[in-house]
Amino acid sequence: MAKKVNISSKNALIIALAAVLGAILLFGIVLGTVTMIAEASAAVSYGGVRVKKGVAAYLASTYKASYSGSADQLEEKTEEYIRRVVAAAYLFDRASSLDDTAKDWIKTNTAEVLDYKAGDSVEEFNKMSEPMGFDYSDFCKATELLYKASASITALYGVGGANLSYSDNSSVVTPYFDTYTHVKIVFIRTEDKFVRDENGNRVQDENFNDKTIALTDEQKARVQADIAEAVELMNNANNGTGAEMSLDKFNSYYDTYNDDPANKDDGYYFHSSSAFTAEYAEEYPNLVEKALSMSVGEWGTSTDGTTVCLIYKYSPILHDYAASDMSQFFSDFYSDAAEYLFIAEVEELAKDVKVKGKYEKIAVSSLKKNSNLKTPLGLGLAW
Repeated sequence: MAKKVNISSKNALIIALAAVLGAILLFGIVLGTVTMIAEASAAVSYGGVRVKKGVAAYLASTYKASYSGSADQLEEKTEEYIRRVVAAAYLFDRASSLDDTAKDWIKTNTAEVLDYKAGDSVEEFNKMSEPMGFDYSDFCKATELLYKASASITALYGVGGANLSYSDNSSVVTPYFDTYTHVKIVFIRTEDKFVRDENGNRVQDENFNDKTIALTDEQKARVQADIAEAVELMNNANNGTGAEMSLDKFNSYYDTYNDDPANKDDGYYFHSSSAFTAEYAEEYPNLVEKALSMSVGEWGTSTDGTTVCLIYKYSPILHDYAASDMSQFFSDFYSDAAEYLFIAEVEELAKDVKVKGKYEKIAVSSLKKNSNLKTPLGLGLAW
């Protein structure tokens, strides 16, 4: 007869724990193996974002459809595009997740494309897309990936960069802020002067146009003499024959010669990608062009119409601007900053994204906009 073994409650607990730990270890090993297989089978893998070969083929096909560069760089540029998409999607996953609205959008978009392109037949869709190396399942996954990539800038920085305005701008926004041109300008009108009220503000007529007074010939001559005097003083400062140019010295010219009461005492911030700068350049194109070409500490002149401008460039003065405090000349700062910071982050991450395989043989779809679709993302599926 077999000897009966008594197991104490303490030993039973140890055995039970060992069984649980064993199960956990086994699950971990299985999960790790599955993850390794998924990683190995992925055409692109980065930070938990795994892209199958078919999805990568779809990205390659749609990118080629809109590519207009050099043919010998197509393969390199296609790979760069795939790496950027994956990096942007990774940033989205790190900051957010797909909500019900996003999921519905993706589902609607893919269903509409399936209906429009293949009569709602997955089999027909796959037959049509086979030459490009992807199927309907790949298309659905690519749509989700591209949605994440396009939504990641908002997930990170908020709509229009709103999140940045409540952050520590001195550390977050400074890299972008330093790309701005900060100038102070003396506006000198050579043909007329603005009519001002007792507070020095411009007076408008019944059509809301600024009232002006035409200068006499004698006054015009005096204005030209003022301009020549200011230019000579500045040249002397720059040439070392006078005191070195400084903002304080320029301010003295501003106080003496400026005759535009709407001029901003703190100066203007210009940037080549700024919407305000483009708008300002419509009236003062030479001023903006000159300002953007200058170095800190440099001064220059420009003439637009009958207005001569003396311009001095100095370093941007960083304030913790809140969105509600933005004056007109800085209104697009945070939206531009968000784009600038996002592109920089994507480019940095994309360097480490590895793409397996080549896609030079992937067929190219013809990218056409389909006005029948309710959603705006056609994603190149008009082959």
